[in-house]
Amino acid sequence: MPKALILGASGQLGFAVADLLAREGWQVHAATRGHRALPRALRGRATPLDAEGRSLADLLAESGPVDAVFDPNAYDGADAQALLAEKSRFGSLVVVSSASVYQDAAGHSLETDQSPDFPVPLAESQTTVAPGPATYSSRKVAMELALVAAGFPVTILRPCAIHGIHARHPREWWLVKRALDRRAAIPVAYAAQSRFHTTAAVNAASLTALCFAAPGQRVLNVADPVAHSVAEIAAALADHLGQPVPLMPFAGPPDGTVGRTPWSLPDRMEVDCTAARALGWQPHSYHQTTAAFVSWMLAATRTTGWRDLFTGFGSYGHDPFDYAAEDEWLRAHSGK
Repeated sequence: MPKALILGASGQLGFAVADLLAREGWQVHAATRGHRALPRALRGRATPLDAEGRSLADLLAESGPVDAVFDPNAYDGADAQALLAEKSRFGSLVVVSSASVYQDAAGHSLETDQSPDFPVPLAESQTTVAPGPATYSSRKVAMELALVAAGFPVTILRPCAIHGIHARHPREWWLVKRALDRRAAIPVAYAAQSRFHTTAAVNAASLTALCFAAPGQRVLNVADPVAHSVAEIAAALADHLGQPVPLMPFAGPPDGTVGRTPWSLPDRMEVDCTAARALGWQPHSYHQTTAAFVSWMLAATRTTGWRDLFTGFGSYGHDPFDYAAEDEWLRAHSGK
């Protein structure tokens, strides 16, 4: 029986990978941080490890040598070196980076003031930002380069807007909550036609399983089969909720924070997953993968306040659910 160590198993990516491997007959050692309990769906099917304050060496000492390690939490060159220091104790590695590492021909990226003008779709050969400590993306590039330079069988995944069970920043909640709160109209910038490619955690998990089965050194984009518009995302969520998600699209950028969705871009952001598909990867559609995700969000928020669950929204720098600002905007634009 093959054995894997899954880091971050209480998060959306780690949970999805641990759940899939357990169902496929792997012996799974699932590590969680912050003294978080192992998700209920994994209990009895995975060996829990508490990663709080413990190094990878400590976790491997407890699990013993493993065939593969999945790490969704490596952020910089130092994290890469910590993984490589233990490479004699595992056979292969899958590490999560981000599609935010890409930049356009003029050097603009998702982290610059000017929006990037990307080719459609973006291949893995697209130029990335320079490595360094300055930003999230530059740290991810430093991590990627350190791992690739080691010549070890490591797959680096570059996902887009991730969605999945146990997310702490479920972007879809931006629309779901408004629908549940019976908002009569939801202002959305760029005519609700922004296309920021999404990545289902379960799709990333199935690609990870393929890479574990055929270790190698590769960098792979990982995203859902279609880069949907915000309007199409809203339609899928409305279908799962069984009630409307009433968008009020308007042309141009957000008006302050009004109309600024988690997918709002003036131009299209779509990645090319040809290399992943060449491995035999067959991702499920956005509509398929968000059904269970929406059910999970609804169930989770029945017993726990959403702000305590979905902590990622606290980093926005503004209230992403500022209904007063939306109401003022709607009054000003009624009849226009």
